[in-house]
Amino acid sequence: MLKVNNLSTHHHKLPLKALNASFEAGRIYTVLGRTGAGKTELLRSLIGLDAISGGHIELDGADLARTPIRSRQMAMVYQQFINYPHLNVLKNVTFPLLRMKLETAEAETRARTALRLVGLSDFEERMPSELSGGQQQRVALARAIVKQSRILLMDEPLANLDYKLREQLREEFPRLLENNADGIIIYATTEPGEAMQLGDQLVIMHEGRIIAQGDPADLFQNPPNIDAARVISEPPISICDARVEGGRLFMSGGFEVVACPNVGECWSQGHATMMIMGEVCTRACTFCNIATGKPPEALDVFEPGRVADAVKKLGLNHVVITSVDRDDIEDGGAEHFAQTIRAIRRQSPDTTIEILTPDFLKCDPSVLEIVVRAKPDVFNHNLETVPGLYPEVRPGARYFHSLRLLQRVKEMDPTMFTKSGIMVGLGE
Repeated sequence: MLKVNNLSTHHHKLPLKALNASFEAGRIYTVLGRTGAGKTELLRSLIGLDAISGGHIELDGADLARTPIRSRQMAMVYQQFINYPHLNVLKNVTFPLLRMKLETAEAETRARTALRLVGLSDFEERMPSELSGGQQQRVALARAIVKQSRILLMDEPLANLDYKLREQLREEFPRLLENNADGIIIYATTEPGEAMQLGDQLVIMHEGRIIAQGDPADLFQNPPNIDAARVISEPPISICDARVEGGRLFMSGGFEVVACPNVGECWSQGHATMMIMGEVCTRACTFCNIATGKPPEALDVFEPGRVADAVKKLGLNHVVITSVDRDDIEDGGAEHFAQTIRAIRRQSPDTTIEILTPDFLKCDPSVLEIVVRAKPDVFNHNLETVPGLYPEVRPGARYFHSLRLLQRVKEMDPTMFTKSGIMVGLGE
């Protein structure tokens, strides 16, 4: 077993801070962290390239502090390939074996096995200058593998390879331990997906510290802290204050988080949709999951300000403001939309605003101008379906009224981006 106890470095750009971790034989450990988390510094300290200022590195109970690099039973592959420019591919890979006093025939046999593993069997006589960057990285990888060191340290070794080859080599890594029961692979990466796929155990680093270690699936489902959640999440997560009441999740400001399958994708891009004007709709569209009936309350005059506060707090790049239909209000909520747009503009002038409006069917036609004058970046009104299905799907709406609404927006402001959506699979 390889162990680090309170491992620290102080004389480096990215110092390590009292690291504690255990690496058992026969397993692959992925070290996940963003650039600058300390992953490379950890690997360099383990192999002895960088001096430690505190703590211990132990292998089977023996302190490695005074053990020379060549005696540590370790090999390391760097993200930036290092090859001997005056040696061909085969000789690059046999070089460490010949230094270990192996016979040339045995060294070449082992080298050819390693080259076959990384897909370079046909490149034995090539010089490094005749290879692509990805091929040179594979030579460096083969040279580390061929030593059959007990501990293999890998610092983002696949970063310069194409996708297909990365996937192929990822599948091969577990086989490196088949004939080496005492072997340990420690693989550093910035990619959560790669870390989850490769590792028997996952080590998460952040700002020079190990902040979590355990089963990859467990850490993904139940990260022990916010920093670990941010590092392991792909796409990136958003963090916001919220509370749970009666089995429902509410953000600060009173907004309920609904069960949308795309919420992770949207939030990862700084996008969110917010519904205004209450939870009860005066229409009864058959495709919609919103409660219908007579709204129990008047419009909340403070809602536009709360929406603007939430947009600013979440740091949104793009916000979609939608609503229920409010046929019980004279202007259908047009002024409420306009106030919300203006409130967001005041607090978050760089956020693009898209509105997804009702059809204002039962209002005076002039109310549409109230919304257009507020200058949303995108005016969206969904047609939802084809004309023949309106009596069944949107019984309270009119297809050509919705089409004309979008046309009128363009007539009022030709520069405004207009948008619509239509569902398929309803029998159209």
